Order: sequence, then C-alpha cells, then structure tokens
Amino acid sequence: MSTFSMRNVHIDYFDALERRNNKLKKVFFISTLLAIFLIATSSVTEAYASGSVDYEKAPLVNLNNDGNFYRPVDENSSSHFSPQIIVYYYEWKITGKKYTATHYSGWRAGPSGDGPATLTLSDSTSVDRGFTNTISGQYPVGAGTIAASLGVTLNVTKTYGTSYSIYIPNKVHRQIIFRSVYNVYTVTQREYMVLGGTGAAPVPMNNYKTATVNVFSHWDYSWR
Repeated sequence: MSTFSMRNVHIDYFDALERRNNKLKKVFFISTLLAIFLIATSSVTEAYASGSVDYEKAPLVNLNNDGNFYRPVDENSSSHFSPQIIVYYYEWKITGKKYTATHYSGWRAGPSGDGPATLTLSDSTSVDRGFTNTISGQYPVGAGTIAASLGVTLNVTKTYGTSYSIYIPNKVHRQIIFRSVYNVYTVTQREYMVLGGTGAAPVPMNNYKTATVNVFSHWDYSWR
C-alpha cells in the first residue's frame, strides 16, 4: 500500500473517531438537560405517593331518634329503696341530637414549590392528615354510648384523604395549606326514674345533661 493511501486511511479513522465523540457529547448533553429538568420538576411538584387512609368519604352522623334507656356509667349503686320498700333506679335517655355549629382547626403545612408548575397535595403519609372527634360537657350515658348513637368514633385519631392542586406562575413561590373542618353536634340526655317490678313506664325527671361532640366533616384548602 502506498504512503498516500495509508495517510488517507489514518485520516479517515480519526475523522470517524471525532464524529463518534461528538455524537457521544451530544447524547451526554441531552441526558444532562433531561436529568436537570426531572430533578427540578420533582422538587416543585410534590405529588405524594398514595398512602392508606381510614376514610375515603367522611363518615355520616346518625341523627335519628334514639329510643333506648341507658344506665348512668358513673353510678355506684344501680338501685334504691323507697320508704314503701319499692325498688327504683334511674336511667338516662338521649332525647335530642342536632347540628349546632361549624368549627375550624388551625392551618397545616402542605407541599411548596416554585413556578411555573402545578403543585399537588394528595393522599400521603408525608403530611399530617389525622383528625380526632371529641366530646365535652356532661354525658352520664357515657362517651361510648353517645359515639354509638351518632355512629362515629370518639377520641381516636383517624385519617382522611386529601386532594388539592394549584398552578404556580413563573418565578412565584407558593405553599398549599389545609385544615380540618368539624361539625358540632349537641346531644341532650334526660334522666328517668324506673320503678322496678311495677311494669310502670319510666317517669321523666326534670334533669337534663348536654354533651357537645365535634365530628370531622372535610378538609379546607388554601395556599400562601
């Protein structure tokens, strides 16, 4: 092979090698840009992974009439003797259940990010989605009896799903915030005297007690 031919082969080899290196540089550059874009997107749009929730829908409250009689839970002696040697005792009846108000809890922090992007809050164990139904006031029938009558849980932390999205304009920083909303119910109880062994209907007494129950309704969303 002549010296001229060998020189052409040598030049063609290095030209092909240079073209290959240029292609690799372009691929590396494009891959780097794609990685930066994905990192930026994931840091801005916090669409949390799905987590378990106790309620997909807020539980309904039973406001139907409760016709049952209940022994007081704090009574040491359930029966008494009158001077006529008639055994009698007292029981309580839930005579009223009604919605009276709405209560809002404090704001909770959700995801945040910079625009332009869509910011999303979804079911996730990464945010505090717990709520607790509470009871206050006087409830001689017992908190458990009132909870069963209303069809709710009391003093037990449960979770409820969250779903909210906002669009963030360019060069703007925003954060989703959310809070629990509670419906407030008033439960009225009345005392009755029961004459044992007589078959007589319980005698209503002029003694009423009132309990207030806060029951979770839904999440309220906003941003800052």
